[in-house]
Amino acid sequence: MNRFLISIAASLGCAAAAAAQDSVSFADLQGAWSGSGRFQGLPSTVDATFQPALGGSFWRLTYAVEAASDDGPVRFAGEGLYPAAMTATAEGRWFDVRGAALPTRPRFDGGALVVEWTEGDTAGRSTYAPDDDGLRVTDAVIVDGEAEIFAQAELRRVRTPADLVDELYAAFNRHDLDAMWALYDEDARHVSPTDPSGWSGEEKFREVYGGLFDSLPGLRDDVVSVVVDGDRAAIEFVASWDGPDGRIELPIAGFLTIRNGRIVEDVTYYDN
Repeated sequence: MNRFLISIAASLGCAAAAAAQDSVSFADLQGAWSGSGRFQGLPSTVDATFQPALGGSFWRLTYAVEAASDDGPVRFAGEGLYPAAMTATAEGRWFDVRGAALPTRPRFDGGALVVEWTEGDTAGRSTYAPDDDGLRVTDAVIVDGEAEIFAQAELRRVRTPADLVDELYAAFNRHDLDAMWALYDEDARHVSPTDPSGWSGEEKFREVYGGLFDSLPGLRDDVVSVVVDGDRAAIEFVASWDGPDGRIELPIAGFLTIRNGRIVEDVTYYDN
């Protein structure tokens, strides 16, 4: 096993993340992460998920790396289990596609989660440090007592479709155009009974939604139900606003298609 693959395996086995903050816990790392970096000088992409497991007694890290090389992509994947109760003698375990089952030694140190690992005569250390922008992952092997960094990656939290739906409707009800637009891909397609051919672009987005907020006082959407299937979300909601004789309500069905944490299509149906 070359150092590249051994090192990736160990970093995958590392418990995820820590932060540029005074104290962190496994809960700070919960959720899905995605980003890019370099492994052994090769450009790479990284996807990770960190969730409680086995009734909350452990935390599970799933991790996948794909690095681009002249000989084709280099892929690695695995899962780590780490005790929820972190002590000075805490031990974890890492399992990967090679069939490896490695012991790891996780600890919180200086606002980061640091995991030490060994495989054969190779020893290393992986550090996960969150900051305001996301999560920085640094992996190093120990050579003659010195740490030599072989990989770094910058990860960002990945919005699940359910998360994105929550953020979208909260921003809508605040009439926050900036927060709403940030959730859409810049080329997202919008379709509705009033615009059946569809439209896209930020200028049109601000024109349409800004016009709604200006012309319909007290406009808000109240979500009735949400169904998520892969990268699609179906939302039943009721739009309401102030009319001359009281609140006016309009039942609407919305369908969002989401890719890479952004809405790429927004289709709504209602009785026009």
